[in-house]
Amino acid sequence: NLGVSQMSLMESSNCKTTNWENVKNKKTITLSKGNGMKDVSIIYRDKAFNQSPCYTVSINLVENTDLILGQLHVEGTLIKDSAGNTVTLRGVNIADPQHLDNKPWERPGVSARIVAENAIENFNVNVIRVPIHPGESNYPDEGWFSPKNGRQKYFDNHIVDLVDYITGLGVYVIIDLHYISDYSNLQDEVLEFWEFMAPKYADNPFVIYEIFNEPIYPDNWNTWKNTIAQPAVDLIRSYAPDTLIIVGGPYWSSHMSGAATNPVSGDNLVYTAHVYSNQSKS
Repeated sequence: NLGVSQMSLMESSNCKTTNWENVKNKKTITLSKGNGMKDVSIIYRDKAFNQSPCYTVSINLVENTDLILGQLHVEGTLIKDSAGNTVTLRGVNIADPQHLDNKPWERPGVSARIVAENAIENFNVNVIRVPIHPGESNYPDEGWFSPKNGRQKYFDNHIVDLVDYITGLGVYVIIDLHYISDYSNLQDEVLEFWEFMAPKYADNPFVIYEIFNEPIYPDNWNTWKNTIAQPAVDLIRSYAPDTLIIVGGPYWSSHMSGAATNPVSGDNLVYTAHVYSNQSKS
């Protein structure tokens, strides 16, 4: 387990720009060890010219037993890391990254990256939930399924760099398909989303998938499991056999008792319950 003890920044003489804002697009990471030191060199390339390294950030690392080690898995009722240590994830849920990036009039000076940086630097989180809104007909230019700005364009503009930044710091990301909706007629959309997303981070041990934020009606666990939860889990598993998957349930993910008697089939599944004071127990 390693922690940062020292960081230094060196500018390359062959860089065409000295503006850090133009080189924050991380292109290459190289790991090296020398003279018994555990050193990491992170190479940043010029965003505009995509040429040889502009900056090398050298980080000296020291032993730190408090860090989480990579891939998470489920043992019984516990989440554990790759070394078998029990893990408690503590973090924040940010707003939809497209909204954060594209609506400065709502949140001046704010972007998804800035919010994530603040959470990591000031709140000491080890996980950030990234809710991807599916969109709605009243706002055709917004959301994952937007004909104009959705799917690949949404992914390229709002997900790739954000997830790379967060997970590059050893912080986990929950990619959440953020429906708050009845689910009876959404199987095609849910499966389409995970058909796209599941393979993207199958090999990234710091990414967790959450299949559906808050299904509402039908308020029936078996219906939810058979129509959405199990098919989505099976699809994700066909691409990402080890990724932790979070599963909610009906009635705004507050009626979860069915998971005890008729659980979704599969390994490394985590159930989530959303607690609202005005809702009945289940």
